Amino acid sequence: MTHDNSEYSDLKKDFFVLKQISTDLIQDNAELKNALDEKERELNLIYKVLREIAYSMDWYEIQKTLLDIVMDFFPVVRFCMIALFDSSKSGLALKMKRRGQDSFESDFLNLPFEVVEDTTWDEVVASHAWSEYYGKLNLNRNLQSSFIPLQLKSRELGFLMICKPAEVEYGKGEWRFLSTIANHLSMTLENAELYHFATTDQLTGLYNRRYFKHRLEREAERANRRGRAFSLIMFDIDHFKQVNDTYGHPAGDQVLMELANRVRGFIDHRGFTCRYGGEEFVSVVYNADRAAGADAAEQLRRIVAELPFHFTSGGQTIERNITVSLGLASFPEDSTALDALISKADQALYLAKSRGRNCVVDRAPR
Repeated sequence: MTHDNSEYSDLKKDFFVLKQISTDLIQDNAELKNALDEKERELNLIYKVLREIAYSMDWYEIQKTLLDIVMDFFPVVRFCMIALFDSSKSGLALKMKRRGQDSFESDFLNLPFEVVEDTTWDEVVASHAWSEYYGKLNLNRNLQSSFIPLQLKSRELGFLMICKPAEVEYGKGEWRFLSTIANHLSMTLENAELYHFATTDQLTGLYNRRYFKHRLEREAERANRRGRAFSLIMFDIDHFKQVNDTYGHPAGDQVLMELANRVRGFIDHRGFTCRYGGEEFVSVVYNADRAAGADAAEQLRRIVAELPFHFTSGGQTIERNITVSLGLASFPEDSTALDALISKADQALYLAKSRGRNCVVDRAPR
C-alpha cells in the first residue's frame, strides 16, 4: 500500500511538472506569436513606407504621404508635423496634420538665428520663436510632444514632431517603428532635394518646364482612373518687355518673383504651377471642369491685377500695376491628348492677348 502511494505521489509530481512545462510552452508560444505579429506589423510598415515614398521625387507629396502613414499606423497620435530646415530663408518649412482632418496644413517659421549645416532640432525647440509658434498651434494641453530628428549621417535635415495624450503609452515597438520611418524619410528627402533642384526654377521657386510635362502626365493618369476633370491655365505677364526696358532686368526679376508668390498662395492647395518660359506660366487645377477652371483663372487674374507690384530700380522703390492674360483648356473636354491640351490653352492665351489683355479666355477658337 505504501509502495502504491509512493508511485501515485511520484506520478502526481510528474503530472504537475508536465502541466507547468505545458503552461510555460503555451505562454512562450503566445509571447512568440505576439513578437512575430509585432515584427510582421513593423515589416508591413517599412514596406508601405518604401512603396509609398521611396520612389517619389516630389518632396511635398512625400511629406503628405508620410503624415498619412503615421496617422494610419499609430492611432494614439493626435498631431504630426514634419519640420525641414531651410538655410536660404533661415527658418523651418512646416507640413502638419491633425487627427480627424483630411486636409494638411503648411507654414513657415522664421528663426532668430541662421540655419547652418550643424543646426539641430533641440536648438529650434529651445528658441523663443518656437515657443510662440507652438502656442499658436492650439493643441490640447493634455498632449505630449515627442521629437525625432531627421538625420542623414551627421547632418540634421529637420525633425518629426508627434503628439499623443500624456496618459496614453505607445504600443510595444511603436517608437522603434517611428524611428524607422524617420530614417527612411531622411534618405528619401535627400534624394527628393536633389530632384527638387533639378526640377525647380531657381528665380521663382516654381516648378520648371521639364517637370511640368512629367507632372501633367501623372495628373492625367490620376484623372482617368478616378473619372475626374482638371483644367490647365496658361498665362503670361502683359507688357513685360516694357518693365525690363524701362527699369532693367533685375526689376523684371523682382516682378516675376512677386507674381510667383501671389500665384503660389492661391494655387498650391488646389493644384500646381510651373514657370513655362520667360514671363509665361502654367497652372493645373485639380478636379476642375471648364466652369471651375474659368472661375479659378478669373480669381488668379484678380489676385495679380488688384494690388500694385513694388520693386526697386536705380535705388528707388517703384509701384506699378501688373496684369496677366490667361487661356484655359480642360481635360478631358478639350482633349485627352496632352500636347493638344497644351496647344489649346496656348491658343486661348493668344486670343486673350488679341482681345486687349488682362482677361480670361476659357475656350480655344474652333
